[in-house]
Amino acid sequence: MQKVNIIGLGEVVVDWVAEITHFPKPDEKIDA
Repeated sequence: MQKVNIIGLGEVVVDWVAEITHFPKPDEKIDA
C-alpha cells in the first residue's frame, strides 16, 4: 500500500510542478 501511495503522490507533484511551469507568477519572473 505504501508504494501505491508514493506513486499517486508523485503523480500529483508532477502535475503541480507542470502547472507552475506553464503558469509562472510575475514575481517569479522578476526574481529570476
